[in-house]
Amino acid sequence: MRAYFSVIALVALAACSNTRPPPDASRFTTGYRPPRDENYHGGPNALILKYDANHDGSVTKAEMEGGLRADFDKYDTGHTGCLSPDQVSAINAERIAADQSAATPLQDFRQDGCVNFEEFAAAPRSVFDTLDKNGDGTVTPLEFNPKPRPGERRGPGTPPGP
Repeated sequence: MRAYFSVIALVALAACSNTRPPPDASRFTTGYRPPRDENYHGGPNALILKYDANHDGSVTKAEMEGGLRADFDKYDTGHTGCLSPDQVSAINAERIAADQSAATPLQDFRQDGCVNFEEFAAAPRSVFDTLDKNGDGTVTPLEFNPKPRPGERRGPGTPPGP
């Protein structure tokens, strides 16, 4: 009986073995590109850093709100307080072209055919609140990049990266 189980174990091991030679490694390295950094266009940090009005590397809630209002007013050409579906489509196409990996497309959350300022500002406000770890109303360089990588420089407004 013991010999029977030994034979079955050997057959099972043989079935699991790979007798083919390993593939040519060069076929995997041809045209190889390292994985894309999802912040390669800037990501969530750039979404907030663009509102750093005084360029000190920190963004206050007031700076961001002022920048958001100016952006909204730029797009709201009719000064109605409402972005039409055509305007929203154009803005979304612009955002996706500028930052494919971390674009924040506008959403008509109320589904009333209008994107108002609150809907326009929803994503940046959410990202700001996430980055503002201590809840003091300011996102600092340390909050933008909490873990420096070995050999990485850190300074005002320096986004994370190699």
